[in-house]
Amino acid sequence: RGHLMDQAVQTEAKGSKLSDRLYLPERFDEKDKAEMESRRRAWFEKLRIQDSSSNRSKFGIVVGEFKELLETSSGATFLILKNIWNMTFPLADAMAKKFRKRFADELHALVVMKAPIRLIVVFTIEVTAEGLYEIHTLTMMMVTKDGWVPVHSQYERMLAEKLTDEDRHFIKPLSFDGPRTISFANFLLTDVGHDVVTLDVVGDNDNKRATAAKLASISQRPAGAWVWNVHEQQLPPVLPRLEALSSEPSSGASGSLGPFERLPVVPVSGASPDTPADVNLP
Repeated sequence: RGHLMDQAVQTEAKGSKLSDRLYLPERFDEKDKAEMESRRRAWFEKLRIQDSSSNRSKFGIVVGEFKELLETSSGATFLILKNIWNMTFPLADAMAKKFRKRFADELHALVVMKAPIRLIVVFTIEVTAEGLYEIHTLTMMMVTKDGWVPVHSQYERMLAEKLTDEDRHFIKPLSFDGPRTISFANFLLTDVGHDVVTLDVVGDNDNKRATAAKLASISQRPAGAWVWNVHEQQLPPVLPRLEALSSEPSSGASGSLGPFERLPVVPVSGASPDTPADVNLP
């Protein structure tokens, strides 16, 4: 939370600091519960103030951990986040339907399979003319439970856990500007000397076109690329041998990222990257 707020203070959105529009739930503390709720209510009340430039209520951005979707007997759907008690967020019927469809795999993994993951929700919110809170845009991403590493599938989760359990240094490329089926490497291993080793997972979705694109991309990888075909092996293969990290300062990699140089990435040393990243809701 602290890292995200530090970045928000340095970022502008709609002519004001992002930190003025961003709400991140505080870590729950029973001793401070009343004060925490007071601060939260004060933040949401600020949304009722009209923006002089647009003559509309101010919009806010909420980032929190998904807890559940609550459906009432009348068919209304409410989003509930962890560490935000006594408050639910109504979803329009069309948005609720689209959200369930778009993130069906993630919701199934958490709710039905009880997988060791977290689901991070991001949404923009305003106050309507009737004085009700209304969510305008909504997205969600899956991260590992302990390391908060962004992952797109349970196979990526298994590999991320293996990397963190073995205390490896790696980078997670992120698909900010591309579809989820984009064919770049799932992870980049950076503690194997001066070269970065690509780690690819094949067969982790049912999209044949995406799998074909992935295999075509892997065929162009440098020699020594690591590939896990989930149809052939249930568990990730042995990782490339660990070598001493270079003493040269770097952003997480011990050498050039080559074709991955311009990708948005999360550099990871050991078990915990600082911030998760967003996955767009189409």
